[in-house]
Amino acid sequence: MGVKVIKINPNDNVAVVVEPVARGSRIEIEGENALVARGDIPANHKVALAAIRKGARVIKYGQSIGLARERIEPGEWVHVHNLTAEEG
Repeated sequence: MGVKVIKINPNDNVAVVVEPVARGSRIEIEGENALVARGDIPANHKVALAAIRKGARVIKYGQSIGLARERIEPGEWVHVHNLTAEEG
């Protein structure tokens, strides 16, 4: 069994891991295909559920939390290094 995540809204393109994730670990998303972590992800941090293009909105709990600074691949840690605030 893989690492569990919290995904609240069906439109979310990120989820929150509930425990630390090591690179290569299997990440389980209820009702969806599992992912493989592309790197280490700290507990309570976000993981990309799908590819997110550069400049696209990152959606968590059904709300935009910022824009992707660069392309983010499924299974990748999402944090300040690849996420920026929306202007406006």
